[in-house]
Amino acid sequence: MNFGTIAFGQRFEVTPIQMVAMVGTIANKGKYVKPRVVKQIIDNKTGEARDIDVETQDAISKETA
Repeated sequence: MNFGTIAFGQRFEVTPIQMVAMVGTIANKGKYVKPRVVKQIIDNKTGEARDIDVETQDAISKETA
């Protein structure tokens, strides 16, 4: 950790996924969509597909976004 650059804000303390989620929240008019890796799970034996729910929440107002 380089304390010299942190002192005046020259270091990022967020992950790339957090940055993309923030931009996505602004693009979605303030609605945060939790990032996910898997859209659905398919059982090889039965062929049954189970969708993974999308988790959302209002993070900022539409006016602010």
